[in-house]
Amino acid sequence: MPIREPIVLKEDIKQLKRETDTAVFAHNYMDPDIVEIADVCGDGFDLAMAAANAPQKNILICGVRYIAETAAVMAPDKNIRLSHSQAGCPMTGRVSAARVEMFREQNPDVCIVVSINSSLQIKANADICVTPTNAVSVIRALSRDKILFLPDGSLGEYIAKMVPEKQIEVWPGGCPVLRSVERSDIELARRKWPNVPVAVSSRCRSEVTELADMIGSTNEIISFCEDSAHEVIICDEMAIHARMNEKYPEKFFKQLAPSKLICNSMRLTTLEIVERALKQEAGEQILVPFDLADAAREPIDAMIKLMSVKKRKRT
Repeated sequence: MPIREPIVLKEDIKQLKRETDTAVFAHNYMDPDIVEIADVCGDGFDLAMAAANAPQKNILICGVRYIAETAAVMAPDKNIRLSHSQAGCPMTGRVSAARVEMFREQNPDVCIVVSINSSLQIKANADICVTPTNAVSVIRALSRDKILFLPDGSLGEYIAKMVPEKQIEVWPGGCPVLRSVERSDIELARRKWPNVPVAVSSRCRSEVTELADMIGSTNEIISFCEDSAHEVIICDEMAIHARMNEKYPEKFFKQLAPSKLICNSMRLTTLEIVERALKQEAGEQILVPFDLADAAREPIDAMIKLMSVKKRKRT
């Protein structure tokens, strides 16, 4: 098959979506070309909730495995397909369900809180889930004070700083891409672009977040960039910088540590892979055993219920 220009490939993908009754969901870390042909773009929880409410029967997840698995749990009546079968998150494989089970047995009074960025096996052993956007609010609202947070140690350190009234034990580790950023990277950016605010992912190490002008989830960083009148130095996966620069070329966004902030798992999905996945020539259908799905959904439902209660109290 001859090489097609992206504009042609995108039109072919749109046609395939119609023919196969498939919605394409893209994680925030996807390249702008993927975002352009996606029906929904967001973080892992955004995509899972959108899958549950989508009119289409078939959902193609452009992201990594835990996102597709979470979507399958939240939308059991949909056919969920992961765009690339090798797209995994290194962080999710560093915690075993057996170790979490052992911790629970030894510490029955501790509330186990897991990031949505975790495997189904880890979710199934948790009391409640959080997203990077709502983590501080959820943990602050918990009735229990003793907490184990996993698997994202960097996010856990940030939460512990923001919620000092809780006794939070943080599982070591985190996203290897975001944890690769060092204090010196921020200092270099400050010298290169003085007086430009630095927006840092809350999933970076504390030595990095403590030098930031703004700290938040990827969704919050996107909102900060959109609301900003001028430049922003973005300390998050490079796709966010590319997306913001394409959408707002007049703002001249800067990318911090571009050689480090590249998620190779997210880069596996290309327009060509999306097309092949829609033809079921690539990717993988996600099938989750009923018992695992039920157990993994409980902490997600607990998070949704808690946030709903907080919302009702505010109104």
